[in-house]
Amino acid sequence: MELHELRKCIDSAICTCQELICKNPNLVLSEGDFEKLLCKCITDVLNYDPLKPDDSFSVHTQISHYMDGKVHSDKRVDILLLQESKLRYCTKAKNYQYFDDSFALELKYFHEKDDVRKVRCDFCKRRDLDANSWLYIVVLLDCTEEKKHLLEEKKNKIEQYAQELYNMNTEYNENLFFQVLIKKIQNNNKQSK
Repeated sequence: MELHELRKCIDSAICTCQELICKNPNLVLSEGDFEKLLCKCITDVLNYDPLKPDDSFSVHTQISHYMDGKVHSDKRVDILLLQESKLRYCTKAKNYQYFDDSFALELKYFHEKDDVRKVRCDFCKRRDLDANSWLYIVVLLDCTEEKKHLLEEKKNKIEQYAQELYNMNTEYNENLFFQVLIKKIQNNNKQSK
């Protein structure tokens, strides 16, 4: 499977993830929950293809990715889609290192009151990945109906951070993607009489 085909699978999984969150907002209460749900959605899409080759990509969390085969530039991403046959044994981290093409996903879950500036450093991780690897930033924003106007402001800031990286590093533009998901939450702070 090529990375452009893998991107279609990831897009489909992200859509499924958004649908599940819309139907059951309490499914995701933390960034860890978000990571588990998206991993499951991606795995389901990848496993759906009965003609998938044995050496296809698989989904892993918190695996070290090494830039251009240099062990000293150990980077971790939230989700890494890689070819298991190309993992190498090492004594660091989870006892594996990976030097080949990959599709990395960085996740952020921001609550209504959170500042989205922390996502800026995730966009910069594109520079740390192998030149042939791709990065997908997926942000989940939650918001009450009363403050839904804040969602557009936050989405615009995230787009601005992506644009800053595009302007600084044109070589990375075509291999960097991002998407913003929405979680509508109930305001249950109303006092009962």
